[in-house]
Amino acid sequence: MHFYLKFLLIGIVCYAREPADKGANEKTRYILNFLDTLPTQNRYLSGQFAGWSNVTFNLIQMDQITNLTGHTPAILGCDYAAGWLHATPPQTIINYSCNKYLKDHSNANGLVTIDIHFPNPASPDGGFLKNRTNLTFTDLLDFQSETGQRWKSYLNIIADGLNELQEANVTVLFRPLHEMNGAWFWWGNQNSNDFRSVWISLFEYFSTEMNLHNLLWIYAPDQSAPNPSMFYPGDDYVDIVALDVYVDDPNSMQGYEEMVRLGKPFALGEVGPHTTDGHFDYSLWPIAIANHFNLISYFFAWDGIYSPIENRNAYQLFNSKHVINRDQL
Repeated sequence: MHFYLKFLLIGIVCYAREPADKGANEKTRYILNFLDTLPTQNRYLSGQFAGWSNVTFNLIQMDQITNLTGHTPAILGCDYAAGWLHATPPQTIINYSCNKYLKDHSNANGLVTIDIHFPNPASPDGGFLKNRTNLTFTDLLDFQSETGQRWKSYLNIIADGLNELQEANVTVLFRPLHEMNGAWFWWGNQNSNDFRSVWISLFEYFSTEMNLHNLLWIYAPDQSAPNPSMFYPGDDYVDIVALDVYVDDPNSMQGYEEMVRLGKPFALGEVGPHTTDGHFDYSLWPIAIANHFNLISYFFAWDGIYSPIENRNAYQLFNSKHVINRDQL
């Protein structure tokens, strides 16, 4: 069943959930409400990360999943920045050449998601994804500071990529500054008020200054770190809440109740096993979701050794009666 096309044909235009960006386009509004209603049907979308644009991005694992299971994941994901790299100028680390494949996936009735492992804007040559160097986080709020100027230049390139997708009528599940409650990225475990201010500044810059109205904003802390909701910027700046989850027992996921209490559609922003020996049983996830986490709207599996195709029972996962794949949208 082509959910989106059917929706357009029957002409329903009244949405129960309003997006954070009040100027969001029609397709983006629809997708938000579509995701919001999935748990009432005991259904959720599948997803697969395909790598860092212009560094590791490829569709090999997507194709392997299709060949093995008979289904293509509903959501295709890309990362615009391999933030551990160093380059002069550092702006060249930001890359959106994966857009071509995201547009193809969208045209085939799929959804797309983008995250960004930002290089540290305090560094003149990028890199330092996991090192704060001399970063003063609030400098990101001052576009006149050296760090703020570099941050703005990163945002402008990212906005160009997102606008290219907007012009192609592609809605983006946008997951910036993820895992902020952990201490492993330069934006992580910052002062919570400062983090909220930076998030709001980013939201307003993209929505108001750059006129990007094809984004659904995802707040995605990590389940293994404490206080997942502590950095939440507010309902006016978030569309979807998520958890990044790497566990060997899906029943052990932490933070679910705290996140769903925020009242937004909920997703697994990243998912994979903790032990990367290729023996994780992905068929455990539909069971855990049915028994404990039934408000999930989609899952997004990470790539490489974390992907279902590199572990056990990918077929059972993508053929679960609860999972919606691209060919079923």
